[in-house]
Amino acid sequence: MKDRQPTQVLANGAIRYGVYNADGTLNHYEYLKREDAPTVEGTPLNKANLLSDTTAAKLWPNAATRPEDPTVNDALGKLSEGTAKVGDIAITSRTDLSDAWLPCDGRTVSQEQYPKLFSVLRSSAAPLPWALKTSNIQPVAVWYLNGEWVGLYGRKFWTSPDLGTWTQQADMPTGLSLVSDVQYANGTYYAVFSGDSTELNGVYTTRSLDTPFALYASGGLPGSAGLKMFITPNVLYIYVVRGEYGAYNNYTGRQVSASYVNQTTKEIVSIPDFISGIVFYAEEKDCFYKLNCSTSDILETSKAKTLINPTWEAVSSVNIKELTPSFNQPSTYTYHALMSAYHCGANIIAFFALVNAAFSGAGTTMYSGYMVYRYSADYGATWENGKVVSYKTDSYSLDNYTNGKYENGLLVLSETASESESADRAEKIIAISAPASGPVYGDVLGSSVDSIALSPDGEAAYISSNGLAYCDYSAAGKEIPTIGTDTRSNAYIKALEE
Repeated sequence: MKDRQPTQVLANGAIRYGVYNADGTLNHYEYLKREDAPTVEGTPLNKANLLSDTTAAKLWPNAATRPEDPTVNDALGKLSEGTAKVGDIAITSRTDLSDAWLPCDGRTVSQEQYPKLFSVLRSSAAPLPWALKTSNIQPVAVWYLNGEWVGLYGRKFWTSPDLGTWTQQADMPTGLSLVSDVQYANGTYYAVFSGDSTELNGVYTTRSLDTPFALYASGGLPGSAGLKMFITPNVLYIYVVRGEYGAYNNYTGRQVSASYVNQTTKEIVSIPDFISGIVFYAEEKDCFYKLNCSTSDILETSKAKTLINPTWEAVSSVNIKELTPSFNQPSTYTYHALMSAYHCGANIIAFFALVNAAFSGAGTTMYSGYMVYRYSADYGATWENGKVVSYKTDSYSLDNYTNGKYENGLLVLSETASESESADRAEKIIAISAPASGPVYGDVLGSSVDSIALSPDGEAAYISSNGLAYCDYSAAGKEIPTIGTDTRSNAYIKALEE
C-alpha cells in the first residue's frame, strides 16, 4: 500500500484543486484546506494507519511470496486463511476447530487427502514391499546426494532422478580405489581414494560430478576400507570405526581411529589416540557427541567441540539395566555391547547386543542373547528403552547394525535378525520411525546388502546380489505425530488451508 504524494501543496497544507467548465475544460485552480475547527482530529487515512510495511511483513514473512503492493483487501484475505500454516501444531482446550485441523493421534494420511500436509510430515516405517529396479545400468554402489541418486558403475560415476535412467558423469581417478562413502556438503562432493602411493592416497573433491575428482589432501589414512568423514566448518576428519576386544576375543565395544586435514598444508594428520566409543557430529550444534558403554552396563554420553586433543564434557551417565520398560531379557545375559548408533537432529538410536559371552576354547567366545536398541530425543541427556530387534545373535561374532541411514526421522538398515523367539535368523531390512513403537521388517531381495541409500523424502535403495532394490516409505502414507495432553486440552495439526 502506498500514500498519495501530491506536488502542488502550499506551506499551510492547502492542496490545489481544479475548477472545470461544463465542457470539461479547466477554468482555474483553487487551493483548499479544511477549516472546520474539529473537536476530534480523527485517525488519518494513510498507509501507516491502514497497512504499514511492518504489518505486511508479518502477514507475508517470505518476501518472495509477498504481493508487490499489498492492499488492505489483500491483508484481509490473508487473515481469512488463518495465521497457522499447514503442519503447525496447536494445543488448545477448544473442541470447535474447523475441519482443517486433525487430532495429533498418530493417524496415517495420504498424499491424495492432504497434499500440503503430506509434504511436511516425515516418512514412517511401514511393512512395504521392496522391488528390483529396472535401469540402464546396474550400479555397484548407490548414494542419495544433493537431491539426486548417485551410482558407481564401470569405474564411472552416474546420476539419476529415479534410479531407472542413469546419466554418465566423470570417471574415478585412475589407478585408485574408492575406500569411503561419497559425501556432499557445502556445495562440494567428497570421497576418499586409495592406491599404491601415499602421495595419491587421500581426500578428493569436486564441485560437480561431471568434473573428475581432484586431490584435495593426501597422506596416510586411518584404514584401508570403510572410511567415513566428518565435514565440519573448520576441520575435515577421516575416520574408521573398529571393534574393541577383551580376553578370548570377547567383544567389548567400539573405538574410532581418526585423522584430520591440515588446512594449511593439505596434509592428512593422524590423531594418535583411539577414541573409545562411537562418535557422531551434530552439524546443527557444531559439536561431537560420544557414546560409550562399559561392561558394567553404564552408558556414558559426552560431547566435545573437536577431535584434536578433545576435552569431553559429560552429558549423562545411565545404568541401562535400570531403564524401563525392560526387554524381559534372559536372566543369563552378562553385559550390553554397544554395536552402533545413528543420530538425526537431537534423536539418537543406539543398538546393543544384550548377550551372554562364554569362552568355548581355542581362543573363541560364543554369544547368545538379544539385539536391542535404546533411544534419546535430547542428544543423549536422557535415554529410553526401545525394542528387541533380534531375538538371536550370531554365535561367533555379534551383528554390527552399521550399514543404515537415518534421515528426517526415518532409520533404515539391513542386518541378520530373528523377529521372534521361534523365528530363524535371516537378513532383513529394518526400519524405525517411532522408536517407542518398534521396528518394521522387510525381506531382502537377494543377499549381502552393503549399505542403504536414503532420501529425506523416505525413498530408500540398496545394492544386493540380485541388483538394485527400491522402496518408497512414503507410499503407504505418513503418520501424524502422537502428542499426549492432559484431560483439559487436545493437540491438533493443521492439515488444510482455510
